[in-house]
Amino acid sequence: QEMYVAEVEVKPYSRESLQMIDDFVGLPELQEGVILHLLQARYDKDNIYTNIGPMIISVNPFKKIPIFTDEWINKYKTEPLENLAPHIFSIPKIVKQDLLKTSRSQ
Repeated sequence: QEMYVAEVEVKPYSRESLQMIDDFVGLPELQEGVILHLLQARYDKDNIYTNIGPMIISVNPFKKIPIFTDEWINKYKTEPLENLAPHIFSIPKIVKQDLLKTSRSQ
């Protein structure tokens, strides 16, 4: 399928913007084309979760991928988040850390 885009809609971007990273906050430029390109690249490698700061983007893989096992659950319970890839399992850990740090509910 071919798609035509008006020249005014094309925005330049740098090579640094196309580096595979887990958190898009670290991108030097946040443009729609760059985000879509990186999400597609991550999806192609079965990396269906991506962080943008405190938010997490999830892309439906339309297939089973082995990232919901007991082994993965234990990894996200025991290892520091900075050592782990983005995952929905990180959300409870973040909430617990914030709760312990602030001593108040959300």
